[in-house]
Amino acid sequence: MYKNIFDCCVITPMFLNGVDQRLELRESSLKGLLRYFYRALSASSSLEILKKEEAKYFGSSDINVGSSKLRLRIEDIDDNMVEKRHKLIYHKEHKELAFVKDKKFRIVASSNEELRFFTKLIILTLTLGGLGKRSRRGRGSVKVLSCSDKNIPILINYNNFIQELYSILEDLFPSKYTVDGNKIKLVNLPNLSSSEDYPYVKQIEIGNGFDNWLHILKNIDDTSHSFRKMSNAYCLGYVDGSKRFASPIYVTVVKLGSLYYPLVTTLNTVMNKNFNCCCVKIQEDYKNLILKGGGMAI
Repeated sequence: MYKNIFDCCVITPMFLNGVDQRLELRESSLKGLLRYFYRALSASSSLEILKKEEAKYFGSSDINVGSSKLRLRIEDIDDNMVEKRHKLIYHKEHKELAFVKDKKFRIVASSNEELRFFTKLIILTLTLGGLGKRSRRGRGSVKVLSCSDKNIPILINYNNFIQELYSILEDLFPSKYTVDGNKIKLVNLPNLSSSEDYPYVKQIEIGNGFDNWLHILKNIDDTSHSFRKMSNAYCLGYVDGSKRFASPIYVTVVKLGSLYYPLVTTLNTVMNKNFNCCCVKIQEDYKNLILKGGGMAI
């Protein structure tokens, strides 16, 4: 049995509920996030091949495939449950119970097979994504403090953050991405256009640094609120009756040194409504305001 241990802490309020809406660090939420980013970062031109590859790592209902090779356990390593009521959206008064900044927890990953792939995927996923409600808008961001496999890089330094992030990507998904300044961009792969109904990762970029995470979350909420008034703003995510479209602009918060940075992952836009050049401009303008941190007048 192979095993790796990750000590982690919460960076921004985490609204992650279990049974009876009580706060709970859930293994199923983490495994779902890992599976989501594996699929998105694979940027596959064939959904059929992608499903087969995904099943090899995460399991399938197919009896010939079986269950996931990865087992996860989350342990609470704080003496006390660090909880507090926080605003879910900062321009609204509604508050919900959340795990707060600096709450520590431990992820124990185990498998009968070598864990290097899963170890790097866990670090990559917890950098790009968050856990719980409004994770695409900066909530539930997590920092990996240490890993028992000392050969795996922990992302702690701004100066080489993009390059180290790219190195992990290149190891897991070879020749899919390239570095362009402070961005990681998807290589223009042949036949990828055949997967237009698939939300693969197109770009990852880091923004300006700030002394606290609250500035970033307030800017995200203010900017999102402003853009919601525009026509074509549905390309940033919407709820229309029973129809829901998750935002293709995924914003999380990373802490590097003493500063906090918005990290924006752009996914291929897949929605029922029309996507046109106006939508592209809205998404780019929205991202730029999040990355710069200046916000937009309401």
